[in-house]
Amino acid sequence: MRKKITLWCAVILIILVVIGITAYIVQQYNKNLPGIEFTNQGREHITLDEAHPEYNSNPPTSGWHSSDWEKDWGIQVDYVEEQYQIHNLEHGGIIVHYQPDKITNLSELESLFTELQSKNKKMLLMPNPKLDTTYALTAWTRLDAFDQYDAERIKTFTQAFYNKGPEKTIE
Repeated sequence: MRKKITLWCAVILIILVVIGITAYIVQQYNKNLPGIEFTNQGREHITLDEAHPEYNSNPPTSGWHSSDWEKDWGIQVDYVEEQYQIHNLEHGGIIVHYQPDKITNLSELESLFTELQSKNKKMLLMPNPKLDTTYALTAWTRLDAFDQYDAERIKTFTQAFYNKGPEKTIE
């Protein structure tokens, strides 16, 4: 009987050690990901004008959204409503936002975007007058906002989160 108790204690100890090591590895991996992770606010579909709670980030990275936007991915010349943005993020897209009143290198950003989108179709580049910073990158539950143009930062974010939304689509 004593051997069985010792064996069970050893098994439980091994399981706890494995869980601890796994949690540590996940934590270290998440520390190295670009941007900030926001709490998932869900994926509820609502009509465009329907009231909903406030988003937990600017620009939003999850939450209440419309499912009927039919614009193509790519470079947008006009602001895209938040509820449509979130629908694109839900499908695993990446959105590159820029503050139109602050940006000084739009052609450079468009060139980089075109290069990235040639390999990653589900991407939007859009002006966003609601930004507090010059640039922002969004993916599902993820945001990276900054003022100094950094092509590597944009590439790293895209590689880390492209096609990672909760609703997989073939596009």
